[in-house]
Amino acid sequence: MEALRVGLMVGSGNVGGAPTRYFHNLVRHLQNDDRIEAIVYCRGDPKDVFGPDTDGRQLPDKSIPPRWHTKINADELDLLHLGCNELFGEYPAYRTDVPVVATSHGVEHWNTELPDEVNVSGRLKWRLRIQDVLRALTLDRVFCVSEYVAETLRSQIPFGNSRLRATYEAIDDVYYTLPKQNRPEGAPEQYMLHVATDPGIKNTETAIKAAQSCAADLPLYIAGVTREDLPASTSGNVHTLGFLKPSELVTWYDNAACLIHPSFHETFGRPIVEAMTRKTPVVASDLCAIPEISNGAALLINDPTDVPKFADALDKIVSDEMVRSELVKKGEKQANKFTWENHLNTIISEYRGLHAEQS
Repeated sequence: MEALRVGLMVGSGNVGGAPTRYFHNLVRHLQNDDRIEAIVYCRGDPKDVFGPDTDGRQLPDKSIPPRWHTKINADELDLLHLGCNELFGEYPAYRTDVPVVATSHGVEHWNTELPDEVNVSGRLKWRLRIQDVLRALTLDRVFCVSEYVAETLRSQIPFGNSRLRATYEAIDDVYYTLPKQNRPEGAPEQYMLHVATDPGIKNTETAIKAAQSCAADLPLYIAGVTREDLPASTSGNVHTLGFLKPSELVTWYDNAACLIHPSFHETFGRPIVEAMTRKTPVVASDLCAIPEISNGAALLINDPTDVPKFADALDKIVSDEMVRSELVKKGEKQANKFTWENHLNTIISEYRGLHAEQS
């Protein structure tokens, strides 16, 4: 079967949060897939970001997006893939000659509260929202990282079911390929783990209180933050690890008694899948995409601020080997759905389906 010629719009090329890291990984995997001829569009030099063999185009500054379509149309693509929500507003998709898809990692882009007052600022916000909606409606497909995101978008914009797809994400290969790691140097024999780049959204306060309320009395290690990121009143057996690379985080997952994830908001929930991949039981809040992503393979608590219930769930995992074994078994099976092999098959199947419709 002939390879599809796919344009991949990565924006600035800087690696920022999880959505940008995901799309950069997608670009790299597609570059190595014989089913795709990938052309990378970037406001920086694509070769600097993705390597010297990259077939890429450096685009003008985002302040003049109307020029973009000229370069893109000249490449005679089969389709164009926009990498994240922000590009919905930067790029007028309706000016390309090919089908356009975009990946949506979240719903805040559409949930921003709009002002009622009629002033310059208010009129500008309304105008930007209207422009975003119009541009979104010109997209031929929107790939969503969960059905939760897809349902939210349906409630905000009249996409219709045919254009929204829950394609999910993929977890870094190291979580699947690295063998079981030895206990980190200096770590105790048993500990609990919490992963939080944003202590507010990830509800680190409840994680700390729940761990300290457990009968098991295990130390809590927090990855993704430093001590300065925690409230000044934080005391007790709580340790911060700072930012960890995936290969380093694997070691902490492998030896943790459990992951505690009382997050207030998740559109996918990477730490949950990462933990399950490494056979680590999970206790999490029962909100947003978490029930969908964990799919019965984690202990879920309805109220993310209910410290006693989180503490009870943590004690159950630590003390009951049958509960722990069942969660590990279910978690490993669920996590295998999010490999890059499975994800690429899904994405490329969607590409081919859309291309066939438009041909």
